[in-house]
Order: sequence, then C-alpha cells, then structure tokens
Amino acid sequence: MAVRSLTLERSGARINPGVAALVGAMGIWGGTYVVTDAVLGAIGPYSILLLRFVIAFAVLAPFAWRAGLRPRMVVQPIFLLFGFTGMVLHLALETVGLQYTSPGSAALVIATAPAVTLVASVIFLKERLNLTRGVGIGLSVLGAALVTQARLNTGGKSELLGNLLVFAGVLAWGIYAVQGKKLSTSVPGIVSTAASAGAAALLIAPVAIGEMLAGNVPVFDGGSIAGIVFLGAGANAAAFALWNVSLKYLDASTAGSYINLVPVIGVILALLLGETMTPLQWLGGAVVMAGVWLTDRRKVRPPA
Repeated sequence: MAVRSLTLERSGARINPGVAALVGAMGIWGGTYVVTDAVLGAIGPYSILLLRFVIAFAVLAPFAWRAGLRPRMVVQPIFLLFGFTGMVLHLALETVGLQYTSPGSAALVIATAPAVTLVASVIFLKERLNLTRGVGIGLSVLGAALVTQARLNTGGKSELLGNLLVFAGVLAWGIYAVQGKKLSTSVPGIVSTAASAGAAALLIAPVAIGEMLAGNVPVFDGGSIAGIVFLGAGANAAAFALWNVSLKYLDASTAGSYINLVPVIGVILALLLGETMTPLQWLGGAVVMAGVWLTDRRKVRPPA
C-alpha cells in the first residue's frame, strides 16, 4: 500500500507534457532575436524567412510523413492560412516593425501576445476567463515590460508605425494560436507544423526572389550559415512543433502566457554575453514567472 501511494504521489507530480514542450519552445525562441540580428548583415529579411521555412520543412517532413503528411496538404487552404498567419505574417511584420521602432518599444508591444491570444480564445474558442487567469496574464505582461525595461519613447511617426507593425504581428500570432488549437484535435502537431512551413515557403518565395533581384543577394559564410540553420531547424521546425504539441494539453490562452518567458531568456543570454542586469530586471523576471504560474494553475487533463 505504501509503495502504491508513493507511486501515485510521484505520478501526480509529473510535469505536464504541454508545459515541458512550451518551455523548450520558449528557450529556442529566446535566442532568435540575437541570431536574426547577426544574420541580417549578410542576408535580407525575406530571404532569411524563405530559408527558415525551407529548412524547417526539410527537417520536419520525414517525421511528419509517418504521421500523415502528404504533399497536397501544403497547398490546402487551411495550411496556407496557418502558414501565412503564424509564420509569414507574424515574423515578417515583427522584422519590418523593428526597423522603425526601438527594441524596448517592440518588446513591450510583443508582451501583449498572451492578452491577444486570450481575447482570441475567448471569442473564437469560447474559453473561459476567470479572475486568477486574468491576473496571471496581467502580471506576465507587466513582468515582461520590467525585464526589457521597455518604454515607449517619443520617436514620432516612425515609432508609431513600427509599434503598429509589431502589434499587427502579435494579432497574427493570436489568430495562429487559435487555429493551432482547433487543428490539434484532428491533425498531429508535427504534421500541421510541417505543412504550414511548406505553405509559408511557397507564400514568401516571390517576395524573397524580388528582394534578391533588387540587389539584396545573400552572402553565405560560416556565421550566416550557422545562424540560418538555427533559425530554420530550431526556431521554425523544433520550436513551432513543440508549440503545436503543447496545444494538445493546454488552452491556447494558457500556452500564450508562456511567450513572456522569451524576454526573460533574452536577458539570460545577454548575461552570458557579458552584460549586467539591474535589480528591476531581476524583479521583472520574477513577476513573469509568477504570472505564468497563476495562468497555468488550473489543472488540464491530457487527452485520452
């Protein structure tokens, strides 16, 4: 009896697979801004996106094929829309927006992603919002703002344009999260991720080709190749697959709250690169963790 009780106790303490998948995805995404910034010196933004999507599809396709992926799925409307909102539109708007606004302002806007995801989930998925989850999302947004020390500056029209573009990218992400939750009940996460990556590659290809014809030809060296491989195989293939897997175990709004771990991870990477961190940033990291914990307090049963 004692052995059985101990076994049950250990079983009850197991980490939710959805949470584990999210932490892995956020860890990868936390490094994308540093890597993208480094690669932009050698490769244009739309060429980066095309290479990311092609590599992601190449990495995921062999595994997704066993789970049901077929070539025709890449051009099906549902996956074209999935790839357009979550990969092409979300990433392109973020990248272009950062050319007009400051990183701090952009980080503050991106920190609204959980709230946007929650609103989209309540509207389209009829998810329920209670006081605890609302407070948790509010805390996670506040914490992300403290971590990045983001504050809107007086950058005029260009600053406003950049912030609006980044926020449009956040809206695209919210729609992507809702789509992913709906697809998770009928399509394996690795299949939907691979199909949407293939669709995204088709959609961004004409823009990337136009960029290269305009004179922005990619320059490949050891650093840019390593960066592109990380962005394609890591940020697009592995991280997006982990995100879609997590939606089998968690509400879209709960999963969305974990996005605010990305700026925290960014600070950790900055520390590893020799930067110092202020007490306010440490406080912000603690507030983000508290917000994520509050948002995820509700027990979520894994699917049968």
